Order: sequence, then structure tokens, then C-alpha cells
Amino acid sequence: MKKIKKYLETPSMIRKYMSIQDTIIGIFIIFILIGCGFLDKNWILSNSGKGLFQHLNIWLFIVINIFQPLHFIASYKSITRKISKEFSSELQKKFLTDNIFYSLITPLVYSVGFIVFLYNSLQNAGVLNHLPFDYWDNIKYGLSYLVSRIYKFYLYSWYFPRVSILVLKTIYSIAEILKISEHKIKRYPFEEYLELNILCNFGLNILTALSVPLLALFSGTYLVHNRIDSTVIFGGLISFGSSLFLLFIYFLMIKNYRISVLKYKNHHIKLIDQELSSVYDNIINDGAVNNSILEKSKYLEHIKQKIETIDAYPLLIKAIITSFLPTIPMLIKILQVIFEYISK
Repeated sequence: MKKIKKYLETPSMIRKYMSIQDTIIGIFIIFILIGCGFLDKNWILSNSGKGLFQHLNIWLFIVINIFQPLHFIASYKSITRKISKEFSSELQKKFLTDNIFYSLITPLVYSVGFIVFLYNSLQNAGVLNHLPFDYWDNIKYGLSYLVSRIYKFYLYSWYFPRVSILVLKTIYSIAEILKISEHKIKRYPFEEYLELNILCNFGLNILTALSVPLLALFSGTYLVHNRIDSTVIFGGLISFGSSLFLLFIYFLMIKNYRISVLKYKNHHIKLIDQELSSVYDNIINDGAVNNSILEKSKYLEHIKQKIETIDAYPLLIKAIITSFLPTIPMLIKILQVIFEYISK
């Protein structure tokens, strides 16, 4: 029992934004919605209706609500074990330091979440973008509508804004320490190269915690609506914008790393080229080649090749795939529309 409790315990640095209580809410809401659906008789709806058990999106929300906090907790615990105490304490220090950016972005994120909740509530009340099919949480199912409003207020206005801020703070903190420090640029080999790649991979895993849920939610939106309406169009624009934003976050995260890697490579390659030039001058001047000169030349070429392979854009392919996951449903929908148009 103690092991389970320790495994589920939220790291102190992210407790303000994420905790196991969010997972418990996700589990708890299943029973409440099923109970309300039983009373409202909307588990299964006929004539193309979307009953509680037919509406993909609500179950995707719940799955995300249950497993996303566990993903964050496991990721933060894992990174502190994989990197040195120096890096770990620096990461925590940067994460816990607020600045003017967070003061501005926090109310904006919460406001956007509330606007999305308001739009969804008005749509389900039949005021905006009336849907031509019956569904489990529209206003005529009073109990389900009320409970879904409470739950979606929690999701849109509280849970997802906290997740967004957590991700932004994490990426910003990683960006601040994801670099070769000035006093280590002149050293060879660079011993912390692996740790920096672990940090970069951690940042991408945190981004995945945003991109995969977005992929799932946009997939659900297209399957539930199954038509071109304002929700689908708006969702498509958001999915494309989200992908560009996620890719922008990746480049923001590696900005300092890229600058320091280029400095490191330029410094050492310049030194090696000078040494190689000296070796070749000796060969030309002496007119003879001995084994020690050849060995030195091979060794320098080997080091140069090794330094040149250090990537200034670590895990770029993973970053692109992670970033553009949310656009997959939109691309499939576009291809479907094109195929249907050609088939006519």
C-alpha cells in the first residue's frame, strides 16, 4: 500500500497544477454520468442520436482526465532520477520562479477555457450551432445537461488551463537550462551531452501530453458531428494552430541549446583544423610520414567527425511528429471530402 501511495504521490514542484485528485475526479464522474443517463434514459439514442454510450468525445475527455495526471506524475518523477542533482535542482528552481510572462498568460489561458465552456453550453442549450441530431447532454435531458455543465466547467475552465500552464512552465524551465554552459564549451568531451538529450526528450514527452489528447478530441469531434459545421471548421483551425504552436514551443525549448552547440562545434573544429594543418605542414616540410604523425592525424579526424555529428536540433523528427498529431483528423476529413467530391 505504501508503494502504491508513493508511486501516486504528486511531485511537490507540480502539485499546484496537477495531482492524483484529478484522476479521482475522472473516475468518479463515470458513475455520476451513468447514473444520470439511467434517470434521463439517454444511454442509447435511436435515429442517429448520440447517447451517453454512443458519444465518443465525453469518453475521450474522461480517459484524458484519468490518465494524463498519471503521465505527468510519472514523467516528473522519472526525470529527477535520470538527470544529476545539479540539473534537477536547477529545473525545479526555474519552474518555481514566476515572471511577468506567467502573470500575463495565466488569465488569458483561463479566459479561453471559459469561452470554450460557454460556447459548448450555449450549443447544448440550442442557442448556437444547433445540431441536427439528438445527443445525451442537450438541454432536454435536464440532469445530464446540468452534470455535464459542471464537469465541462471543471475541464475547460480549470483542468485544461492548468495543464497548459504546466506544459508552458516546464518547457520554459527546460529551455533555460538546455544549453552548454560557457565554462564547459572549451572542454572535450562534453560529458553532459546525454543529460541534455534526456531533458529534451522529457520536454517532448510533456508536449505529447498535449498533442495526443488534442488528436483524440479532434478525432472525436469529426466522428460525432460527421458534417462540416462551425464546430468542425473551428476545430480544424484550432488543430492546425495547435500543431504550429507545439512546433514553435520545440524550437523555443532548444533555442539556447542550439546556440551553445554551434559555439561548441565551431570552437573545437577550429582547434582541430589548426592542429591538422600543423600536422600536414610537418609532413610536407619533413617529406616523410611516421606512424605517430599518422595516428595523430587519424585521431584528430575521428574527434572532428564525432563533434560534427552533434545535432543542433535534437530529436527533430520526434518533435515534428508530436507537433502535427492534432492535424491528422483534419487531414483525414479533407481527404474524405475530396474523395467524395471526385466519386460523384
